[in-house]
Amino acid sequence: MRPLATIEEFREAVESRSLVIVRDSKFGDRVHRLPCEFVTNHTFQMKVLANPGRGGKFFVIEEAEAEGTRRCPKCS
Repeated sequence: MRPLATIEEFREAVESRSLVIVRDSKFGDRVHRLPCEFVTNHTFQMKVLANPGRGGKFFVIEEAEAEGTRRCPKCS
């Protein structure tokens, strides 16, 4: 599991079609395959950059790390 801390890292994850987990305090954890219409530059910036540690965190993960975690209905 590798955290995404900058917009550049997020954009690289989108370009490489990475599997990510969004740790969200309000909605719970969810796994997404980038690109996903629910995980955008804007949502990343709001959750990670504008409200660090409060809105949520993004991590690039391997398939085995996603086991047992709720998946996005749009991109999985």
